[in-house]
Amino acid sequence: MRRCTQPGPPRTKASDTAPCAATPVQVPLYPGTNLLDATAAWMLAEGCDGAMLALKDVPVSTLRYVLPDVSTDPRFAAYYSPDYTLQGPGLIRSGQMTLGWRDGVPFAHCHGLFEDASGHLACGHLRVESCVLGAGAALTGYALKGATFEAQPCRETNFVLLTPVLLSTITANAAIVKLSPNQDIDAALAAAAAAHGLGDVRVHGLGSLVGATFVGGQNLERFETEFFFDCAQLQAGAADLSITIVEAGGRRHSGRLARGANTVLITVEALLVRSPGSGSGPTESLYL
Repeated sequence: MRRCTQPGPPRTKASDTAPCAATPVQVPLYPGTNLLDATAAWMLAEGCDGAMLALKDVPVSTLRYVLPDVSTDPRFAAYYSPDYTLQGPGLIRSGQMTLGWRDGVPFAHCHGLFEDASGHLACGHLRVESCVLGAGAALTGYALKGATFEAQPCRETNFVLLTPVLLSTITANAAIVKLSPNQDIDAALAAAAAAHGLGDVRVHGLGSLVGATFVGGQNLERFETEFFFDCAQLQAGAADLSITIVEAGGRRHSGRLARGANTVLITVEALLVRSPGSGSGPTESLYL
């Protein structure tokens, strides 16, 4: 599998994890607010510890984003492009957002697929504080209790990464996960689910891969990528991961990842939610 040498010392752990309770929620969004302020206000009002949220058909009046890119700084293996701005009415077609904390205040990490008024599609890392809503909408997903994602420095990558932190003992139906660089995404997610006794799970979240290999043999050759899960599960320990991914330069692809062929570039943030029904496999919808 492809690997990417990071600037710092490799981590000894394949992942960081924490058990949590995950409860389905809807998060209202109001015109004129930005994605960060809207979701942060909801989290503070509800008193949850964090959230993993899905974006689907969210109208925006302004949207700012970046693409993964080559790093010209030896402190980073990959970096971001300059900002791009979608002016005028647009729509976030789909995406995933991790809502956690940085320096004691709400913080969000979000990847999405979006279109402008002409229907032109693009994909990237959303600047959530600069994505202004154009009409009322709602996000769906899961509120977290007992654990959260907290931004912490990573010596291996030199980025500040959202990392699971256990807050309290709680009856758990889920676990939050951060995968380390150069891990087989399938094996690392399966090991995290097994470590928490979750059995079959539905997987939500986002991250980056060292290129990508899909079922059928299609490849993204550039190693600088960012993705989000479209519909993903682990059943009997086997991963079935469908993603939308963009590489440096803006080429994008959606499809099922080939098993045992894809490694983490910088990080993967995931929520693993136990599937209802013992031994019956995942039955819940990605968009609740």
